Amino acid sequence: MGKNNVLIYTEWLEIIEDLDDIEISTLFQNILRYQSGIELLDMNKSTRIAFKPIKQAIDRDNQKYNAICE
Repeated sequence: MGKNNVLIYTEWLEIIEDLDDIEISTLFQNILRYQSGIELLDMNKSTRIAFKPIKQAIDRDNQKYNAICE
């Protein structure tokens, strides 16, 4: 079984604070979907821009996790 959690960083608040509630909901769902390997929901431009650095952080955390597991 793979990693089934994701770290949430308080610095992400600066990334998402200008999004509306629907965009934040979509973003959060896609964070969980990405970590779970599930197809992402459609995102508008603002949400896609916000998702990119979060995705990079998730990927870095997963690489660290996998290195520790090895």
